[in-house]
Amino acid sequence: MLDSVKFEGKGYVKEITEDLIAGMQNSTRDYFVTKHSYGEQKSSMIVFQKYYLRASADSTLSVLVCKDESELVSIEAVVSGQGQGYLHVDSGSHSEFIKRFEEVALSMGFRKERMIY
Repeated sequence: MLDSVKFEGKGYVKEITEDLIAGMQNSTRDYFVTKHSYGEQKSSMIVFQKYYLRASADSTLSVLVCKDESELVSIEAVVSGQGQGYLHVDSGSHSEFIKRFEEVALSMGFRKERMIY
């Protein structure tokens, strides 16, 4: 099961990445960060991991922070993982993980964007 969310705002990729990590610190067990720069475009990828006992499974939250030439910063997050049993029931762990991330991003002044596929 996948769930995703997108935010837009202004700031610097490095500081935004650090603030997201600090905000998620109590909600995650582990994280990994990679940073890239292509001319004026800068980005970072953060992967948070958390084990949910009630689902007997790990969930991951992959976050892409990108800044383009227009100085607009977009943050896209996708939560994934699976629960236990034949139906892979996650017992709400996905929604809890992404909801906590939304709270952190909104508290940083980012606005939620509609995802269109």
